[in-house]
Parts: sequence; structure tokens; C-alpha cells
Amino acid sequence: MKHCILIALLFEVAHGSAAAQPRPLNPVVKVNFSTSQPGRTSIGVVAGLGDVNPLSEHIQALNPDFWRVTSAPGALERARHYAPITQLVLSDYIGYPVTQWQPGGGKPPYADWDHFENRLRFVLRSLASKPTIIDVWNEPDHPRFWHGTQSQFFETYLRAYRIVREVLGPHVLVGGPSSFRPYNKPFLTAFLEYCLLNGCEVNSLSWHELDDSDAGITAIADHIKDARSSFVNNTRYAPLKIQRIDLNEFGGPFYTNKPGPNLMYLDQLERGGADAAARTCWNDSRGASECFNDTLAGLLDSGSQLPRPNWWLYRYFSAGRASRVRTTSSDFRIVGVASAGIPPTRSAEVLIGYVNSATVFSSYPAAVPLTVYLDGIQVLSFLNRNSRVAYSVEQIPDLGEGTLAAPKTIYAGEAEIKDGKARIELPVIIAAEAYRIVLSAPR
Repeated sequence: MKHCILIALLFEVAHGSAAAQPRPLNPVVKVNFSTSQPGRTSIGVVAGLGDVNPLSEHIQALNPDFWRVTSAPGALERARHYAPITQLVLSDYIGYPVTQWQPGGGKPPYADWDHFENRLRFVLRSLASKPTIIDVWNEPDHPRFWHGTQSQFFETYLRAYRIVREVLGPHVLVGGPSSFRPYNKPFLTAFLEYCLLNGCEVNSLSWHELDDSDAGITAIADHIKDARSSFVNNTRYAPLKIQRIDLNEFGGPFYTNKPGPNLMYLDQLERGGADAAARTCWNDSRGASECFNDTLAGLLDSGSQLPRPNWWLYRYFSAGRASRVRTTSSDFRIVGVASAGIPPTRSAEVLIGYVNSATVFSSYPAAVPLTVYLDGIQVLSFLNRNSRVAYSVEQIPDLGEGTLAAPKTIYAGEAEIKDGKARIELPVIIAAEAYRIVLSAPR
């Protein structure tokens, strides 16, 4: 639920790192179809849902299995129809400094604990159905959403946790802290230590990853792995009953409409093993919040409701998740995500994304050639021991807020298969764009 951020700081980070980055030499992506690596991360969006729009066909094509729901009327019930995991942001019913603590009565929780707890009871009892997860507070480390002290937030979480258990019972998961800063480990540690001392569970451990610098995006997988080792699998925190790691907002404002960086975010979430993650929403170029204009957090155009390029990217990423296979890249700015079987077609695919903020600030190349090596290709049954594989390369362009009727094929051909290996040369890939290589049997 984003409305503003210090984008200039991200620019400074990206510019500062650009000078130290060597230019890539003949970047390579390697795919091994014989090494299965199914995706386990449930992907969804923050808000972006109204009573009518988006249309069901635009939602179902993405197969979302996680939805972070705000207080919009009817949003929870509709989200539950599409996503098996729903997370309700409880603080939206209380308000924030930026909204003068409305709709919760005009004062923060710590100003009147009795009023706060009674408000929570009323909200929770009025829900038509239960969410999977209650997210107690959005970004308690950001001044737009919290003006109290850290200890006041911790007490707010404790009191909210007790009310959730009182009203909704023991089976609804309760989580937090949904912090603004990317993997603020000291803050997470202090929060969990408080709950250890005071008896509150943290069933869903959550924070936001909104750093659009190249280094910021490529650190996400390590953040998730460290949190699982330090907290989820640490016996010290067993009393908290942490069941999940949910990055319930990801994606900064600079790259929000750019397919290449979005693929890198999705790949990092999957490689890190997050249980769920939600694409966040920002203001569009006219200042309208894409949290509340029924666009699936900006995946659709608000006026026409037609797909933007990222809608196609998320659709392809979701469709291939069950048959994901191992990929590696020689350049951390170039990401490959491959799948061995894409239903219902007899084909496989490789998604390619290129993210490079240095192209904005320096002479770093905005376009590079790419070689894609395919190994273990003999396991693709649709090839039927053929000595060649057909391929087509579709472009998912960076159109900003423009719409895309469908990706266009920009390259096509056949590659020789030798000893279970093949190679495809892409003459050029462009920073911020994504590409889909579809593999099939020759005609």
C-alpha cells in the first residue's frame, strides 16, 4: 500500500553502484531441464480488487494464490473466491497518521487502549468470512503509518493478537511486523523477542522488499534464507509458532511497470523460498493510487481494464511454476526462469529478464546479446528424440503504463540438439524488458 517513497535515494544507490560495476562480456543463461526445481512461493497482489473489476478472466489467468486485502468493502469475500490464502490488513480499519487516524476514531491505539480494543472487536465480528492471516499493522517503521514508539507498536501488536484470538479463535494466523525497511533484522529480532517475553504468537513473519536498486533486488533471496535460519528454524523462537515467511509487499516504484525487473523480483522470491509474496501498489502517473482503482496493483489499465506488459509476465511465470527447472546466469543483472512443461500446449519455456539501473545514469549498455544454453533437453517428451528443437522468442516490452494486447514474436528458428544440449543466440536483449522463449517440436 504505497503512496510515496524517497525515489531519489534509490537513484543515488543505483548511481553509486554503477561506477563500480564491470560491463558484462557475452552474458550466458544456462537451463538444465533434467534438474527439477518446482516453485513453492504463492504469488499475489496487494489490494487492486473491486466489486466488478478486474474481470474474472483477468484474475483467473494469473492463478493468484495469495491476496493481501485492505478494508475495501467486499474485497475479502471476492479475494477468497480466487486465492486460497488471504491476508487482511487490520490497521486499515484503525487508520494512520496520514489519514488522521480514520476510520478508527481519530486517535492512535496507544492514546486509548480500550477504544482500540473495542474497535478491533467490532471490525472482526463484522467480517462476513475469516481471512487466512491477520496482518496486524502496515509498516510500523514508516512515519506515514506510525508515529508512536517501537515499544508502543509492540504493545499494539500484543493487544491486537489477544483480540484476534478472542474473536476469531485459534486457527486464524496472526502476523507481522510488515516492516517498510527491507529485511530490518534488528527490528525483527526485537519484535520477536518482545513476543517471547509477552506471550504473543507470530504465525506469519513479514516484511517489505521495495528497494529497486540492482543490489537491493538481488539480495531478497538471501534475506529470506537468513530469516528462515535465524527465526523460523531457530528453536529459541519455537514458542512463537512461526509457520510462514510472507513478503506481503514487494516491488519499488521505479520498476513497477518494467517487466525485466519484475521477473527478477519473482525469481528472487522463489529462489529464497518465501511462502507467499504480494506485488505492491503505487500511485500512477496521474497520482491515482493503484491500490484502489481495481487494476490488480497496476497489472491492468485503470480505464480500459486491458492488460499491461507485466500482466503477461505474471501469467507466464505462474503457469510454469509446477514444472520449474534449474537456471543459472553469468550476470546477476540477467535472470532466467525456465519450465519444462506449459499446459495445455506441448512446449517448454524460458523467461528472460534484464535489470540494470546503471543504464539510466551512465554509459552502461542498455542492450546486450545473450546466449541461452539448454541442457538435459532429452527429458522434454514432446521432442520425441528429435535432433532439433524449434524456438520462438516473444518480447514483453517496457511500455510504462501502456497496454499490450499480446507479446510479439521477434525471433524464431530451430537449434540443433547434440548430446542432450542446444544453444539459442539472442542478438539483443534490452534493459527493463523481458522475453519468453517457447520451445517446441519442429514441424
